Amino acid sequence: MSKVSFAQRFGFEKRVPINNDFPETARTALAYLLDDLANRDYEKIRPKQAIIAELCRTGRQKSIDENQSEVFFDQALWHLEKMTWEQIYTFCERAYLKLLAPIGNTNYDINSDYWEEEMPLGEVQKYFEAEINNILVEENLAYHFVNGQFQRRGRAQTQKNIQRVGTVLANPDLADARNHYNRARAFFDQRPEPDVQNCVKEAVCALESCVFTLSKQSNSNNFTKTIKQIEKIPPTISEGIVKLYAYRGDAKGVAHAAPQGSQVSEIEAELVLSLVASYITYIVDLLTYPYDEVPF
Repeated sequence: MSKVSFAQRFGFEKRVPINNDFPETARTALAYLLDDLANRDYEKIRPKQAIIAELCRTGRQKSIDENQSEVFFDQALWHLEKMTWEQIYTFCERAYLKLLAPIGNTNYDINSDYWEEEMPLGEVQKYFEAEINNILVEENLAYHFVNGQFQRRGRAQTQKNIQRVGTVLANPDLADARNHYNRARAFFDQRPEPDVQNCVKEAVCALESCVFTLSKQSNSNNFTKTIKQIEKIPPTISEGIVKLYAYRGDAKGVAHAAPQGSQVSEIEAELVLSLVASYITYIVDLLTYPYDEVPF
């Protein structure tokens, strides 16, 4: 996990995260990271050639001109500067999957030489992930890198709510709700632009599925009635849940292809993701677990 940067701690971070670029300074930082990885001691692979080949493949480029620098850092930066921002994100995901390998050292004695592992693949992947996230935070980019894939960062509270609901939805009985919520996250994380309409639709479907499952009314098609029949939910809170559910029908292009309705932006999509996560966590807590057994 990346640490909170100096700019974040002392309030110097730019206000609006960048979601459609990979700036020149970020490309330079990435080239330094690749140079660091390329100069480690690996077993049975030639990391410099492999990295350059993957940069060429992802960026749809020919190999670097032989007359250019032979220094690996210069070669990597040369390719990164010619790539679109989407291609760089794709390259990082592919590098995590294809290029990383255990790191060790080569020891020699009089009679033989052998390679000894010092950092297993899992640790190398964690290091790469942490360094990529440092670049994203320092450059104020609107993504974070998790298990080899980029996700839209969202606000701190959104991230916390999503993390909690992920634990809650691990319950096998809530598999359908989990599938809907995961699809909502995938639509939100889509590049270059999030699919905000489908994000909202799938998030609300996750809430709907959770309510019907836990209320034992999976055959019901009346969400409002079902919510209001759950006596443990205070009326004011149940009204908030019902209004969020109604937003799916009001928002343009979400439940219907109607020309009328509220426009959905990335801000509304993130809000719905966060609210649905909070409501699902609350409902599961209320209907499934005693207060001293909440699963987070």
